[in-house]
Amino acid sequence: MFIIIGIVVAVAVVGIISVKLYLSSKENKAIELAQEYLSQKYDEEMNYESIRFSWIDPSLYHVSFSPANNPELVFEVLVQQDLTIQGGIREFGQSNSSADNYCIKYFEYLMEEFLSDDAKRLWGDDVKVTVLQINSGLYSFSVPPELNNTMSLNEMEALLKNYWIYIKTSEMKLDDQSLEESANRIFEFIQVIKNNGFMPETIDFWYPTTEDETTDVALRNLNEIDTVDQVMGQLKAELAK
Repeated sequence: MFIIIGIVVAVAVVGIISVKLYLSSKENKAIELAQEYLSQKYDEEMNYESIRFSWIDPSLYHVSFSPANNPELVFEVLVQQDLTIQGGIREFGQSNSSADNYCIKYFEYLMEEFLSDDAKRLWGDDVKVTVLQINSGLYSFSVPPELNNTMSLNEMEALLKNYWIYIKTSEMKLDDQSLEESANRIFEFIQVIKNNGFMPETIDFWYPTTEDETTDVALRNLNEIDTVDQVMGQLKAELAK
């Protein structure tokens, strides 16, 4: 009896090891394919960071890299489950479909850096600025073929209108006593954005409501905001929801 149990356990262990080796082999091939793709598309040296497999449809390998000269910027290359890259690894600039989101993440990084000083001036050094370009691609990323990492921030922004700016701060209150002061700061921040020719889809402010809880208020249609009163109107409308 014990011999039979031992055999079953041994077979199970061998099976598990075989599966792990198979998956590890596929991951290594996905990494190699992603590295080949990047070496053909970009001049920069890219360092491998990590890999994960998404089991939820679409099933893809998400291979993360960062530029050697900027390790804070992390982006992904999407490798199909059958170890191919959408559109082929040599077909660059042919459509809005891209297997990597490097230029998108580069834009987000540059915009965060640009806005950081003004955000800190208005809400303190602990403020967190996050820029997120809304990208709805499934098997690939939606990236304008004209977009490249040699463009200025304004040139990139002109091609990427559907992005959000998130501001997370502990220095904001939207109660009756603080609403006008907060509206003034928000308006000043919006003016910085507009005066530099930028137009995000939304600015979303996250702030504490209690010691343990936070909430957010989003401002849209920034092109229509020309006064502090208009900011206060949007804030009151959002808070009333």
